[in-house]
Amino acid sequence: MSDVKIAANEDKPYNGALLVISAVTVITAIVTFVGVDALAGWAQEVEFAEKVESRPFYDLDQLRTQQNERLSSYGWVDQEAGTVHVPIDAAKQMVLDEQR
Repeated sequence: MSDVKIAANEDKPYNGALLVISAVTVITAIVTFVGVDALAGWAQEVEFAEKVESRPFYDLDQLRTQQNERLSSYGWVDQEAGTVHVPIDAAKQMVLDEQR
């Protein structure tokens, strides 16, 4: 064999520095994940509050008012056919009277 010796790199890795860099990277990733999750939750709450909680229920209130007016009044369903609607309380009483 040849007598030529190849010099090996005698430098040893800095285990302490490698450990610190790895720990900082892992901690940064965890903090970033937790921060993004918290920010997403906050943004979702804000959007929910804007779209749902702060919006008055005018449409629902208006619908209920219309339904209550129809249930408590007389009116035509089909005037040509002679079909009418009566207040709900009167209709209940008519049904009870028919069953007696």
